[in-house]
Amino acid sequence: MWALGAICYYLLKGRHPVYDQDIEDDEITSEKIEGIDRNGLSHNARDFMEKLIVWDPWQRMSALVASTHPWLL
Repeated sequence: MWALGAICYYLLKGRHPVYDQDIEDDEITSEKIEGIDRNGLSHNARDFMEKLIVWDPWQRMSALVASTHPWLL
């Protein structure tokens, strides 16, 4: 689900939500996202990605909940 959020972000913004040349690829999933660039995103798109790009899997939106999110409907 984290990857889905990251892919959606990349498709809409043209860059990865965690971009730092000092971060190794295997460290990206352990990084806490402080907030994604909100400029140019609708409220529903922002909400969808912010609920997916969460380090703690127990806090992250599930596939079932994501499939009923207003941004996808």
